[in-house]
Amino acid sequence: MKSPSPDKIRNVALLAHGSAGKTTLAEAMLFTGGALSRMGSVDDGSAALDYTETERKRQISVNLGVANLEWKGTKINILDCPGYADFYGDVKAGIRVADSAVVVLAAPSAVEVGTELVWQFLETAGLPRMICVNKMDKEHADFRKCLDQMAELLGARPAPVVIPIGSAEGFKGVVDLIEQKAYLSEGGGKFKTGDVPSEMADEVAEFRTQLIEAAAENDEQLMEKFFGEEPLSPDEIRDGLRAGVAQATIVPVVASAAESGAGVAQVMDLVVSIMPSAAGVKEVVGTRPGSEDEVKIPAEAGAPLSALIARVSSSAAIAVIPRMNARMLSSSL
Repeated sequence: MKSPSPDKIRNVALLAHGSAGKTTLAEAMLFTGGALSRMGSVDDGSAALDYTETERKRQISVNLGVANLEWKGTKINILDCPGYADFYGDVKAGIRVADSAVVVLAAPSAVEVGTELVWQFLETAGLPRMICVNKMDKEHADFRKCLDQMAELLGARPAPVVIPIGSAEGFKGVVDLIEQKAYLSEGGGKFKTGDVPSEMADEVAEFRTQLIEAAAENDEQLMEKFFGEEPLSPDEIRDGLRAGVAQATIVPVVASAAESGAGVAQVMDLVVSIMPSAAGVKEVVGTRPGSEDEVKIPAEAGAPLSALIARVSSSAAIAVIPRMNARMLSSSL
């Protein structure tokens, strides 16, 4: 795509406890967005973001991986952060240059030690976030258990936006509560859009009421409509969620099974529609090279190039997340 304006850029870090399926989600996002012609696999060493020999051999992320895709007119820069504690230096570097985060949970194991640690990093950084409950197609997957542990162990207020249709061997797809549509798997990464299954009517009504209430609480006009029992439009729900994410009062939740592609498009939809853009970046303070002069850089399009360096590899390739135009300044990571 052409060089996008800051409001059309999303710099999003993917974070998780090891083996939650974070890199598989990144791979599925790249494939679904058309950045890859085929979806690779962590298990067979063909994942795009696990590109070093060590990562392919160990089947885990060791380095901060960076890739991008275009989705609905917006550029999404993915920062795939390592999941194991040995490599948390790259995790903190990824958080430093991201504008938001997607925390990935494995549905069978829910909140794990690594989840709590990265959540603390995000709390310290004050970074807006959402949660993806992945691996809904695996044995012992339990969506409600994940929601309970988000509240109990993370202190989060989860707001389910996309819920699963079944689990484990009975997993069939997902329901988008905002649009009230079901996305049923047809195999081969293809999904059929349809009505919400009748047997899920009560569950969908329960979760949707919770979602609308959570969204309305962040806007006085929406709250008036909610108490007046007036329906909220999909755009109004997204507006409320966007405000709640920015204020850290709610955490949107999406169910997925990244290996099959279920829920992946919905994750990207929310990244684009409710997560902050690069236009909202706070003023960055750096030091002018060769001096101790402090320089403040606002996020303004049209200024000379300015960038934060997240990672430098041994091949001299530099992972840079574009923030604004400006001259290169040094900034402490």
